[in-house]
Amino acid sequence: MGCEEPAVLFRVLVHHWESQSTINDNNHEYFDFLSSNDVSSVSRIRSTNDLTYLCSIACSYSAKATMPFSHHSHSGQFCPGHAQDALEDVIKTAISKSFHVFALTEHMPRHDQDLYPEEVEAGSTFESLTQNENDYVKTALELREKYKDRIALPLGFESDWCGQHSLELIERSIRTHPFDFFMGSIHHVAGVPIDFDQADYDRAKNLAGGTDEKLFERYFDEQLEMLQATRPPVVGHFDLIRLKSSDFNTDWRSMSDVWTKILRNLDFVASYGGILEINTAALRKGMTEPYPKSEICQVRAVHDSKNH
Repeated sequence: MGCEEPAVLFRVLVHHWESQSTINDNNHEYFDFLSSNDVSSVSRIRSTNDLTYLCSIACSYSAKATMPFSHHSHSGQFCPGHAQDALEDVIKTAISKSFHVFALTEHMPRHDQDLYPEEVEAGSTFESLTQNENDYVKTALELREKYKDRIALPLGFESDWCGQHSLELIERSIRTHPFDFFMGSIHHVAGVPIDFDQADYDRAKNLAGGTDEKLFERYFDEQLEMLQATRPPVVGHFDLIRLKSSDFNTDWRSMSDVWTKILRNLDFVASYGGILEINTAALRKGMTEPYPKSEICQVRAVHDSKNH
């Protein structure tokens, strides 16, 4: 597929982030991604041609740097825990911001033991989350048809890797619905949510060895398990683990064992043609850089330029 070198694409997207920062309206979240390779080789999802189309949009964007796009979004209608507003209102906002591509990626169902505390309090179950996914897909397809002349709306989902038992649910979602792609994310370490509150983060840290650094190592090891098992076309918020840490702006290179695991994971993503998003939610949460931090993006760009 004809496309700019990944390193060039990366530099253009970072320039866009630096010049325009994040785009928020009524707490809607919009994200960009960077490409580490050609995604047309990904075979885990049924719509390979759609994945090639997504990458072609990125290549076009890198040349013009004027068309905002997102491949990670949530609505309050189908993800009430950390988003707001009906899915149609979110799409209308994207149109008003001149988005050309706005992928829909609500969360997949999870087993009862992997629910967030707020979901438990709300009475959510695996069965109710499964119905939520069914309703989401039906609504998304209707809205995609309704707005097809105004915006491209790839249909996707964000997978939640909570351990090997999550694999069957990811594959079930892919088999059941006509998804164009999915985003692979990890929000749990040692079976404990690491981005919900400080208490759960500290519990995961204690299970991992008692320090941030040990938890970071465990996070990237479990991330590798997710990458190897599912080969997600898009990898979500690559270094999310820093959100609740004692210093979320620390340089990853200062921890040699963690840095080695980061490089290992990046190499694996590149080996199957995956994509990393640039997720600017980190800025809204007080960090100085988006996910992933610049040292990760820079080494990925250098690595790719040496291999092309």
